Amino acid sequence: MSPDSRSLNLPECPHLIVTGPTASGKGRLAVELARRLQTEIVSIDSMKIYRGMDIGTAKPSASLREEFQYHFIDIIDPWQEYSVGEFLPEVFKVIRGLEDRGKPAVLHGGTAFYLNLLLNGLFDGPQKDETIRREIESEIESKGIEAVHAELREKDPEAALKIHLHDKKRIVRALEVIRVTGKPMTEQWEEPTEVLEPGTFRLVGIERDREELYERINLRVLKMVEEGLFQEVRQLMEAPEGLSSTARKCIGYKQVIEGWEAEEEEHVIIERIQRDSRRFAKQQMTWFRKLEIEWLQPGEPQEMVDQILG
Repeated sequence: MSPDSRSLNLPECPHLIVTGPTASGKGRLAVELARRLQTEIVSIDSMKIYRGMDIGTAKPSASLREEFQYHFIDIIDPWQEYSVGEFLPEVFKVIRGLEDRGKPAVLHGGTAFYLNLLLNGLFDGPQKDETIRREIESEIESKGIEAVHAELREKDPEAALKIHLHDKKRIVRALEVIRVTGKPMTEQWEEPTEVLEPGTFRLVGIERDREELYERINLRVLKMVEEGLFQEVRQLMEAPEGLSSTARKCIGYKQVIEGWEAEEEEHVIIERIQRDSRRFAKQQMTWFRKLEIEWLQPGEPQEMVDQILG
């Protein structure tokens, strides 16, 4: 750990991370925790960062945002890109500021990658090189992903063991690092300068029956449509700058855009959003099982707060 790094240490009042799959109710729980503790809420959701993407990302209401200080919501425009390398130091700056005022942070979100960063840190590699990245992606198209993964096995066997054969994004990044630096990614891994140290936080989640969760997801999508999801996507797409490649991948927006391009009917697009949201929730739960989460049985938010705080 670098000399200027700082371990977080609030044994009397640990930070609280509220996670769980989409539509599980973690947002309401985070609000009640922040209300009870009189503190602030830190979003660890990779899509709530975009201004104008409100309905499809289920951002907190205007009244809640007046009541609480939310961090990392509406921080960039939807045509911009935001790297995890930018996120990590900023989130710890917020957490340290709360510590200095004697307050715990209430962090909430279901973005597994962001959560992993907080707990395990960030690989300190080079910045993106779009030219090299496009070269590698072109090679995948022409040679096939198996051939490119074989190259990774030859140049960085350790990384290849950890990266699945069909994980295109991570294969591209690993080879990009090699071509930019001349060294394998695994030789450049460093101990993270800041992580949430064990004992300084509690990680809690809401565990719902699968059928109940899927029904909540289906209803949430319908509610988003009623609130104007399609109109929101159209407004974003008609803006001169459009949407960044990352923003376009957000569930809800992606399906609407692709549905319009394929000239599909609205009900078909809605069903696809519901289906992909359910699949995403399943992927989230698969990843969450790798963590030591204090799972809470669903109930009224105030009751769950009592379970957590005692």
